Amino acid sequence: MPFFHAFTGCDVVSAFRGKGKQSAWHTWDVFDEVSSTFSKLSQSPVTFDDRDLHILGNFVITMYDRSSAASSVNEARLDLFARKQRFYLSILPTQAYLKEHVRRAAYQAGMIWGQALEPQPDIQNPQE
Repeated sequence: MPFFHAFTGCDVVSAFRGKGKQSAWHTWDVFDEVSSTFSKLSQSPVTFDDRDLHILGNFVITMYDRSSAASSVNEARLDLFARKQRFYLSILPTQAYLKEHVRRAAYQAGMIWGQALEPQPDIQNPQE
């Protein structure tokens, strides 16, 4: 799946600190509801909504802490740092970062790789 590859880190999209493809793959095994979102964001044209962002946020929360009961990325971040006393560099990113990360990964997977076989691809400006 192109979006899974881009989302978990590739040559043009950053990776989650301390979390590689293998930990993301194992998380996908226990969090199967993210499959439809990965598939959707691998298509062109790329569109995602708050529901997709929420599902991807829950996926990232599960990747960093499988026992977390947090309902948002920022809540899980606070829980890992303040209550579980994890080192600052080993906690998940903020909600705002996650949204931009999803945009970059979706652009790479859907717009660039999704049209790789097209002779005249219709690629939007990355600023849009």
